[in-house]
Amino acid sequence: MDTLGQDREFTEEQKEFVFKIVNKFRKTWEEHEKARLISDRELKEEEKAKDDKFLEEQAAQTQEEEDKLVEEKMAMLLEPPQEDEEEERKVEPMDEEEKKEHEDLFRWECKVKQLTQGVFQESLLAFHKYNVVKMPRIMQSLFYLLGFAREDLCEIGTNKLFWKKAREYWNEDLLRKFDEYTPVGPREGEYKKYQTINFIEKNLEGIAEEEVQSYSLALAKLFACLQTTIAARKADILKRKAKRENLIRLREEVIQRSEERAEQRTKELEEKRNEALSVIWQCT
Repeated sequence: MDTLGQDREFTEEQKEFVFKIVNKFRKTWEEHEKARLISDRELKEEEKAKDDKFLEEQAAQTQEEEDKLVEEKMAMLLEPPQEDEEEERKVEPMDEEEKKEHEDLFRWECKVKQLTQGVFQESLLAFHKYNVVKMPRIMQSLFYLLGFAREDLCEIGTNKLFWKKAREYWNEDLLRKFDEYTPVGPREGEYKKYQTINFIEKNLEGIAEEEVQSYSLALAKLFACLQTTIAARKADILKRKAKRENLIRLREEVIQRSEERAEQRTKELEEKRNEALSVIWQCT
């Protein structure tokens, strides 16, 4: 026992008192941890029962509804404007690649809605009640994607998610932000390296889809949705980069043609000037 600089011996009564306090604290802590583990186990069993019921009764119907909604959105996108429409609506012709991009985006939107408002919302929010979670990098990647700061989520000085702290942000507001997120278009504001799409993609590496599926169906859907988000985001970045490069190339071609025309006009004027001077010399 440490005397904290007092340089004295403890009496037997004092030692016994301290040992009793330590043993009481240990017992209380063990009971608390046991209760936490039992709570997690019961919650996991409850969510597993929901997953099994969904796979048995709702999975096929949910997929049919998703397919139907995507089909309807594609039909509206490609439908020619009606004569009685108040505002003129032009339908630009699209090749198969462009159609596929729109279809993938519509399907992504449907899957996000399922997580943030639909069949998986309740199961996702249930993770707030867990004391310990498996595959925390999935949750962490969603936080980073939506712009949350590492300092609010992780152990100090590390990239290790501290769930006791991070779960305070695992709520309906988080899902609302995900619902409002879009993988298309430029991002505004400043971002940390760990909030970039390349870091998030690397953060998800090594996670087995089968293990996530066996742990939680809702988390597996989120994992798949994040992977789709990453793919869509990277494709959009490459597309916009190619578009910028093409605009730069076209601009340089226009400038070059303009310079060539100016050079040609200068040359023609010089030739006419020389011809005129030659005629004048001949007349004199």
